[in-house]
Amino acid sequence: MFVKICGFTRGGDIAAIREFPVDAAGLIFYRKSPRYCSMEQAEAVIEAMKGLPVKKAGVFVDTQEDEVRMIADRLGLDYLQLYDMNLAERLSGFRRIIRVYRIANGDDVAAIPAPKGDDLLLLDTMRTGLYGGTGHAFDWNILRKFPYCDRTIVAGGVCAENLRVLLDTVRPFGVDICSGSEKCPGVKSPDKIHAIIQILKEAGCYEYSS
Repeated sequence: MFVKICGFTRGGDIAAIREFPVDAAGLIFYRKSPRYCSMEQAEAVIEAMKGLPVKKAGVFVDTQEDEVRMIADRLGLDYLQLYDMNLAERLSGFRRIIRVYRIANGDDVAAIPAPKGDDLLLLDTMRTGLYGGTGHAFDWNILRKFPYCDRTIVAGGVCAENLRVLLDTVRPFGVDICSGSEKCPGVKSPDKIHAIIQILKEAGCYEYSS
């Protein structure tokens, strides 16, 4: 299972995924987010990731295309997590794209188009004014018959306390964990991250050996 821990703001917090690597670490470049990562912070996080088998994902909400390209090149980002589908189209082929859809009910899921190329989908909980890190889960039962689960990352309130429920309900391509991996916004909890990894190991969903 693809595992992404999102919302890193401090290089020191990368130690939490050094013993138990994940597939991707997310940096949020949305200035209104409590987990906003400046370029200086991002460079410290990237430096701390050297030598780890962890991909770098940038999260963009309202950033202009030229700035997204600049940040991606400067930091060597592997994934662009985008809320703007027009921007996703223009950046197709530049980096691998994670297209974000905000979910309130089954109608929102039914309206999601098939992913293009090697794009991934990320389904997050719809909360007015919030883009990621909501701490609230949507009803995962609406994904039982979703035809693109093998290309879908589930986000929104995923944590150690409910991860088993998610895995019993649906086995998506991946999970994205933000608030569920924190002590407070932007500050990671090694204990919470290790608890999540342990659950994934028990479920046979963790590919790295400790």
